[in-house]
Amino acid sequence: RPDDAVAGYERLLRADPRNVQARQELAQALLDAGRVRDAERELETLLAQEPTLAAAHNTLGAVRLKQGRLDDGEREIRAALAERADLRNAHFNLALAAEQRRDLRRAAAEYQLEIDRHPDSYIAQFNLGKVYERLGDADGQRRAYEAAIASNPQFAEGHFFLAKLYLDRREIASAAALARRGLAIAPASAWAPLGHFVLSDAHTALGERDAAAREAAEGRRLAARSHR
Repeated sequence: RPDDAVAGYERLLRADPRNVQARQELAQALLDAGRVRDAERELETLLAQEPTLAAAHNTLGAVRLKQGRLDDGEREIRAALAERADLRNAHFNLALAAEQRRDLRRAAAEYQLEIDRHPDSYIAQFNLGKVYERLGDADGQRRAYEAAIASNPQFAEGHFFLAKLYLDRREIASAAALARRGLAIAPASAWAPLGHFVLSDAHTALGERDAAAREAAEGRRLAARSHR
């Protein structure tokens, strides 16, 4: 849990205040816990010690993006890339900035750069698929979602989104198989209702009304539970 990670890194820093790695990890844990201002403070302290630390510039850039300071965020991320061109998540963060600016083609290009440098970046592949959906590129969307679940076969959300895409393409058997796989991985996830709704529509397409009704009811039950 993020709060446990924060406490652990704070203990390390009390023992060794100049531990660069511990402060970097603390900043990321604070960001993951939603404590953006605290993360910012730790990163500023870290960069005062190590002004060329690429990872710290990149994480501070992510903080700036969360604050809505897009120009400042991009400046920090590009400073990180100037220090280390293959830094993981730097192009990912530039893609997020481009999405915030509603520049979808630049977002797609930045996600692709992240993937080119780190082919196992399944979230970048998944986000690229969602960008392609907004651009109306269904083939690109499919390829990106398929790459995401190939990179991480346990990524349930990717299975659900790809299942819905196949359903929209009337590839019923593939849609149902992907939905079932996603539900096997994460039966109670926030996106599990989508898996059940895909299965409901698949059964409807096959004329299986009772099975369709059962899946729809389970999808509604899970959706209602997630909104409590």
